[in-house]
Amino acid sequence: MSIRLLLESFLGLMKESGELDKLLPLLVTSMGHDIPFSAQKGIREYGIDVVSVGKDPEDGRRKIFYWLIKCGDIGRAEWNLTNQSIRQSIDDAGDTFLSTNVLPQHKKLSKKLVILTNGIFKTEIRQTLSQYLEKWNRTNKAESLIVNGSLLASWTEKYLFDENILPPEHRTLFRRVLANIANPELSVPVGRQLIKGILESPQPSGLQTQKQTKRRLSSFRAVRTALTVIFQWSINEGGLETIRQLSEFAVLESWAQIQNDLEELDKAISEEFAELQYQMLSVGQSYFTKIHPYLVIKDALSLQAGDALVTNTLTFREIGQLGLHGVTWGFFATEATGDVSILATQWTLICSNLISKILQTHEGSQSPAFDYQAVEIHCGLLCLMITGKRNDAAMWVTNIIGRLGFIVKDKKKFWPMVAQFEEVLETRNSSSPPNPEFLDVSSLIPILALWCAVLDIDESYQVIRQRILPSMPDLSLNIWSSDQDFDGIISDQAKLHESGFGQVLSGVPETASQLLSILKKEAEEIPSLDKFSWYRNRVPMIPLLAALHWKLQIPKQMLVEHISAFQLSKGAG
Repeated sequence: MSIRLLLESFLGLMKESGELDKLLPLLVTSMGHDIPFSAQKGIREYGIDVVSVGKDPEDGRRKIFYWLIKCGDIGRAEWNLTNQSIRQSIDDAGDTFLSTNVLPQHKKLSKKLVILTNGIFKTEIRQTLSQYLEKWNRTNKAESLIVNGSLLASWTEKYLFDENILPPEHRTLFRRVLANIANPELSVPVGRQLIKGILESPQPSGLQTQKQTKRRLSSFRAVRTALTVIFQWSINEGGLETIRQLSEFAVLESWAQIQNDLEELDKAISEEFAELQYQMLSVGQSYFTKIHPYLVIKDALSLQAGDALVTNTLTFREIGQLGLHGVTWGFFATEATGDVSILATQWTLICSNLISKILQTHEGSQSPAFDYQAVEIHCGLLCLMITGKRNDAAMWVTNIIGRLGFIVKDKKKFWPMVAQFEEVLETRNSSSPPNPEFLDVSSLIPILALWCAVLDIDESYQVIRQRILPSMPDLSLNIWSSDQDFDGIISDQAKLHESGFGQVLSGVPETASQLLSILKKEAEEIPSLDKFSWYRNRVPMIPLLAALHWKLQIPKQMLVEHISAFQLSKGAG
């Protein structure tokens, strides 16, 4: 199927509010237009949804465009028989909007009304509409244009998926993602290849040229558009796992591309990166809404997964995702103002409440099966703490450590292992002891030990010191520090895995606070936080997202910063 037909099918599925009205500004901007106005919810805008200024694609002349967005096929009912009829909107635009909402610098420009739908204009109203618009044009000294789903798809392909940004090989990848949308194992690797291919371009040195800026902007917008199509396709196919992973990867890859040039970046590119972050959070909203029943009903994830180990991975994955999104929303709540801050605060609390609910409804949340789940636990704890759920956090850490203390003697096959899923599954179903290599490293124990300091649960810390570690004398307690290349390689799992500095702790001191003091000491070869672009530019989600996405470790620099911040907060309280 051609890209245009795919786009026409996709656009036809979009709702007017929250979907089509979000795509149009992206499309119009890609056409080279400025947008001095877009409609706000709850405010009467006299029929007009977007106002743009730019060249007319029909004759190339600079004009001011008034966009009226409708959804679906347009017949007699939609034309003149409803409260939100097209005729009423056009009348409102002519009577009020065109004369009162024009900036001084645009008053000499020709005016053009665009009536746009993602469906068709039915035969029954074409003549009526044509005659009406001819009269309206004369009365208002303006032009008009009707845009159906086919023309909208054509514009989307031309301006958002042009041949430079989406050459034939990328179009093939795009189609493969959509064809395999229900199978993340097939679609996600292809989707990553597509996103990387679109975003890759020569990195400018010094100030960017206008051409380089335009190309990078086009690349970012093409990725956002592709993800929007994939998102809608995913919703219709009933599964959101592919788009969840690809929206995460898009943030990582785009950050790797721009992190070196932030000081010289055009503001529009920074805004596009912010839009990719919000797109990831929007996918999360849909994802968490969909799985909500499985999180709040007792052991419901096990009904979905069947196998106990699959249930375990799902449980901790959802906790980690909720933690990441909750912390990111929390950051935006403090940085933004108005409605955005209110929305961000609401979603921070939603994520935190769902984590608490999972801890109550899913017994397996107290027993990690893999060492990489340390990151998911840490993200969950961060979210609980920033929303004041200290007791829930303390109980969770206490329960995890207590269970580890119980299994460490003669049930080591249930220890959180450094192994693949199939290896852990085989180990748990075998009567033989676990492979020692699966038990020789732990990044989970140091993280739990540090949280004991924040949560004042010394009894649990002593379980680690006096029961767990003596029973596992060959266990290496691993802490990982990122090196200075971290920001530029976060979208490459192999490079990220090979980078940085590993530190093995020789046991733990008498108290958790002493452990924190030890880890605070900076080794000469380990870069401090201010060496990292994500820290200097206040994008704290980046290390957490990379660790979760690739199932790798959180940099020690960030881990210590988190624990230290909560320690200071505790002291201040």
